[in-house]
Amino acid sequence: RKMIRKGMAVLETPIPATRAFEAEMVVIKGSGVDGTTIKVGYNTMAHILHIKQNVQVEKIELIDDSQTMLDSEDEIVVRPGNRAKITFRFMKRKEFIRPGMRLLFRDGHVRGV
Repeated sequence: RKMIRKGMAVLETPIPATRAFEAEMVVIKGSGVDGTTIKVGYNTMAHILHIKQNVQVEKIELIDDSQTMLDSEDEIVVRPGNRAKITFRFMKRKEFIRPGMRLLFRDGHVRGV
C-alpha cells in the first residue's frame, strides 16, 4: 500500500511518465488583478484531473491573433486574454498524462485553462 499513491495508473504495458509537457492555454483575469504577466520561469500550481503539482514555465509561443508582448528583457509574456502554447515542467516528480487532458492553473486571482 505504501508503494501506491493517489493518481497512479495500473497499466498492462508500462508507459513512461513525463516531467515536461506542452499545453495550449488561455489566461483569464480574475477579479481585482491587472497587469499580471506570465513569462519563462513563472511558477504556479497545475491541476490535471487527479494531479496537483507545482509547474514552471519553460517556453512560450503565442498563437492565433495574439499580439506579441515583450517585457523589459525582450522575453515573450502572456497576459490575461492571450492564447499561447506553453511548455511546463513538473517541479517534484514525473506524472502520467495523456494528450487531451485538461489543465487548469491558478495563482492568486490569475487563472489559465
